[in-house]
Amino acid sequence: MVSLSGCSRDVKPLELAQQNCDADKHGTQLLDHGNTLIIKAVDPSKSSLTILELGCTLNELKSSAAVVSHIETTRAIDGRQTDSWGNYKAAWSYHPDQGLDLVIQENSEVA
Repeated sequence: MVSLSGCSRDVKPLELAQQNCDADKHGTQLLDHGNTLIIKAVDPSKSSLTILELGCTLNELKSSAAVVSHIETTRAIDGRQTDSWGNYKAAWSYHPDQGLDLVIQENSEVA
């Protein structure tokens, strides 16, 4: 009998969110052994996530309505913003000509 127990690996939540919401990886990068997800969204000049794909990603990570609202209401003049929920912390900036740049990290202090 062959044991396959050593063949599987745990898929981290950030990787799962990328697989479910950006399977072709046109707007996300997974780094730091699956602990950081870099997102480029709603950029009119580059390949990036759509609003629906961004919403899918945030939903997969169970982000709070407050965090989503904070992201949605960020203006270019606001500069870099930060927030956190559950086991995640996020930092982002937005410009209408360049879209949203969002970095989500698994918070090792909480996880």
